[in-house]
Amino acid sequence: MTITPNRLPNFIISGGFIGVPVSLTSQVCTRDSPGNVPIMLYDSTSSVYPLGNGAVAENLIISPTGAVAKSTLLLFMKIDGSATWLYHDEVDLPALSTQSATTKPSGYPLRAQLSEVIYSPTPNIGTDQGVRATRINDPSRSLQLGVALGTAIGSLPLIVYLKGGDY
Repeated sequence: MTITPNRLPNFIISGGFIGVPVSLTSQVCTRDSPGNVPIMLYDSTSSVYPLGNGAVAENLIISPTGAVAKSTLLLFMKIDGSATWLYHDEVDLPALSTQSATTKPSGYPLRAQLSEVIYSPTPNIGTDQGVRATRINDPSRSLQLGVALGTAIGSLPLIVYLKGGDY
């Protein structure tokens, strides 16, 4: 695919879900030595994710399907075909003792903003900190994102996915 240079800021052309939703229950690893445990959430070189100039991930959505033990969701990355997962970021997962069919669980679904401000507003009074997101490379410089747990959360899975869009 031909990469078209863009001298202006990138804005999302088509928004929605990006990558592939994953289910996590006992896929546990450590920050310093994840091995092959992280589950692939996004791969910029795969034909499943057709991109032009890349994408932007605005939110990481974490939805429980049952009780959740307190844990941490660890995010890992591989760049340019590396064989090794590298620690990138993490999100605290609050405990959820029961799941009700009639009441939304406290703290879930968790919408974790990603780590950097990519568009800052003009200075003004207030608490607007701009758009927080993570840019995803175009296919010419591959990026893979994976997720794993710090500790097992229980027998019913957490569903994890990215929202954002292509640009």
